[in-house]
Amino acid sequence: MKKKTILFVCRGNRFRSRIAEEIFNKNAPKDFVARSAGIQYQRYNDRATPIVLRELDIKMNMRKPQKVTKQMLDKASRIIVFPGVSISKNADFWSVKDCHAGDISCIRKGRKQIEKHVKKLLTEIKP
Repeated sequence: MKKKTILFVCRGNRFRSRIAEEIFNKNAPKDFVARSAGIQYQRYNDRATPIVLRELDIKMNMRKPQKVTKQMLDKASRIIVFPGVSISKNADFWSVKDCHAGDISCIRKGRKQIEKHVKKLLTEIKP
C-alpha cells in the first residue's frame, strides 16, 4: 500500500517544516509519511534545529534543505504551510513564526507549538 504524504512547507526548510516533518514521522501511522521543503533555497540547516529535536529524543535527518517542487505539491495528500508561504494549492495554515538563525529559545518555542499542531493532526488522520 502506498503511503499518504503530508507535506510541510516553510520559507527555507531549515526550522519549522523540518521540525514538523521529524515529529510527525516519529509518531506517524504506518500508512503516512511526512516530507518538508521551503519556498526559497537554503544552503544549510539551522544549527539549533537538531538540538531542539534531540530534546524530544529525535535524531534529525541531516539532509540539506530542499526547495518545494510542483511534483511534491501534486503528490501530497495534505499540505501544511507556515507564515511567509503562499502556494496555489489548498493548504492548511499553522501560525508558527520564523526565527533568526541559531536563536535556540525562539526555535524551542516554535517546536512546542509545532508539537501541539502535529498531535492534533495525528488525531485527525487516525481512523
